[in-house]
Amino acid sequence: MVRLGFEYSSDGGEKRGGHNGWPGVWKRTVGYGGWGLEANSGGWGLEAVALWCWQERDKLRAEKSSNDDKIDQMNKHLHQLHIEHVELIVVAKVAHRVVEELRTRVKEPEEEIKRQRGLILEFVEEKRDAIKQLCFSLEHYKNGY
Repeated sequence: MVRLGFEYSSDGGEKRGGHNGWPGVWKRTVGYGGWGLEANSGGWGLEAVALWCWQERDKLRAEKSSNDDKIDQMNKHLHQLHIEHVELIVVAKVAHRVVEELRTRVKEPEEEIKRQRGLILEFVEEKRDAIKQLCFSLEHYKNGY
């Protein structure tokens, strides 16, 4: 915070400090907690100090404006990243559903194949038994006649 450290004369009027009405110089005052106008001959005039303050204010405003623009750009970029993230989540969920559906569709035929394989193995075993019985019967009829 900028403070003007003016001195007051005994009649209540303001003294601008310095020698022969010459304006004082801005210096950091110890224990005062701010900048004070200290009486000193040969120092800056109040107009020069005010000009410096305005220039500093303008610099700070420009810096703030630049920082605000950067913040706006970062917010827009963050929003864009958030939208992309949400889109990726949606795509991932759809892909997960498709994978689960395909697993289900593959699982049913696999189970059917296992069931049919079991039936085929049973049928093959029955054929073997039938062939063995036919062979036995043929041998029996050959030897019997």
